[in-house]
Amino acid sequence: MAAHENIHLDELITHSISVQHNETLETTSRLAAQQEVDFLAVKRDETVIGLCSAVKINKCLSARYGHAVYAQRNVAEFLVEQPIIVKDDTDVHQVLKCVFNRHHEDFYDDIIIINQQGQLRGLISIDALIRVQNSLLHKQLKKTDEHKQRLQWKNDQLEHLTNELEQANSKLIEARGL
Repeated sequence: MAAHENIHLDELITHSISVQHNETLETTSRLAAQQEVDFLAVKRDETVIGLCSAVKINKCLSARYGHAVYAQRNVAEFLVEQPIIVKDDTDVHQVLKCVFNRHHEDFYDDIIIINQQGQLRGLISIDALIRVQNSLLHKQLKKTDEHKQRLQWKNDQLEHLTNELEQANSKLIEARGL
């Protein structure tokens, strides 16, 4: 499938908001709300170590006694279990394959893009990836339709030639008097 070769992951990045691993849940929740993002990358210095979900953090904080129990805990204790973290030179088709093969409860998690040194490039939302998948599907359907039309034209040509050969063969048989 050649249609995806010109799509670079950098073009799909939604945001690059991150927090340090030792940031509190309270601060992380506030940052996510201010930036209006559902997921943030979590780093140790400049290296990405995981992904956190604002929804899950807010759920912890809003539970009965949640703020008292969790507000000052480190965000690193609340990372998404199996985030998809890929290098920026990864083929978009591979990323889509990973996304569409993960568990349904993780389906809407953002994807983290890192450089070769493990540093954050940004996050890609599932919405952006679904739009890419849809675009690739439309391109593939268009190619399939064009191929089908070419095959139909060739089939029509073969049918026409077959009819001409049958007519010529009939005339030849008549001419021989058979």
